[in-house]
Amino acid sequence: MTPNQATLPRLARRLFIASSLLALAACVDSGSDASPSPPPSPSPSPPTVVPVAVTPMVSAGYGFSLALKTNRTVSSWGAQDTGQLGNDRITTNSQRVPQTVMNLADARKVAIGNFHAVALRGDGTVVAWGSNADGKLGIGLIGGLYPTPQVVSGLTNVTAIAAGYDHGLALRSDKTVWAWGMNDVGQLAQSGTQPRPTPTQVPGLTDVVAIAAGGAHSMAILGDGSVWAWGWNANGQLGLGAGSASVVSTPTRVAALDGRGVVEIVGGEHHTLARIGLGAVLGWGSNLRGQTGVAAPGSGNVLVPTVIPSLLGVTALAAGASHSVALRNDGTIRTWGNAGSGRLGNDRTGAVSDSTNVPQVPNISTVTAIAAGFNHSLVLLQDGRVFCFGDNANSQCGVLGINLEFATPIEVGPGFNVNP
Repeated sequence: MTPNQATLPRLARRLFIASSLLALAACVDSGSDASPSPPPSPSPSPPTVVPVAVTPMVSAGYGFSLALKTNRTVSSWGAQDTGQLGNDRITTNSQRVPQTVMNLADARKVAIGNFHAVALRGDGTVVAWGSNADGKLGIGLIGGLYPTPQVVSGLTNVTAIAAGYDHGLALRSDKTVWAWGMNDVGQLAQSGTQPRPTPTQVPGLTDVVAIAAGGAHSMAILGDGSVWAWGWNANGQLGLGAGSASVVSTPTRVAALDGRGVVEIVGGEHHTLARIGLGAVLGWGSNLRGQTGVAAPGSGNVLVPTVIPSLLGVTALAAGASHSVALRNDGTIRTWGNAGSGRLGNDRTGAVSDSTNVPQVPNISTVTAIAAGFNHSLVLLQDGRVFCFGDNANSQCGVLGINLEFATPIEVGPGFNVNP
């Protein structure tokens, strides 16, 4: 993809998607030896991570897609020029239908960054594959292409992952956050601007229950319900209000979200969305294409979290580069923002259709999971089928034949199913 060069530093202009958010507690066993009264203090055993449950999910990036299946394998399709499909191939020829990521068993979560992907395994370790520019694979090296999964250095007891364009985040069972990759605009919350190819703990954060990554910004939800953000803020995507710096290199509390009961947060390229317990949604950051959902396209940045009107009952969110997707409790989805390439799935395309309206995407229901990439969207249905709409120039919609875009949902495969 080619991100907005006027608003994002050169090395941080990549996609993301946003991924799904989750926290898990560690269990501690203890015991004591038989001895005269009083008994000795128990000696606790090392923390044991309860494996993250396998819930099928989809993830969309710049020109490629992933799906986590119920058998704990991961399927991939689309562009594979940087090894981002994990199939041991690097070629400009796209993969048109889903195939299995190699050497990856017992996957529990997946996330897509810019030209790379990340997966959490059942043993609490993390693997990554694709482009390693700026050390974003977290393998201790900078540069190179890795077309099969590589172990992220030093990470254990991980319960959740997130991927920005060129950086990664991991939440451990001790509720600390670890980050790696590009750090040119503070997205790792580390001193200086040099990339970090090995995970480093984000300072000042404890009791974290969920994490998220945008294009070049990072977010965390703490156990007390507070939301903290750091990284690139030139478009107000951190939600810190007028007068805040364009680069925030330390985790900073988003005061406007205090008391809101935020349960989910997701990041797009330059915008952010949050879901609160009642199913309402707030948006902020760049609104050039209406992607925040709270003001007309092109009306300027939204600097503080603002409630999106007429949108309730939401159970999950996804943020692409310049469009947004919401899953409602009735199994239908709503989309808004950039309508180019059909990425809103509403049978419209082009800037003239950009909108903050949140109409239901037609001809799709019983949805259980969603994903938003740079210019396409994915939905997972209750029966295990996956549908796609938007750009298909790199076969990211996973269908046979060549079609540049799909303005309404089309089945991946066809015949692909996450329930093999």
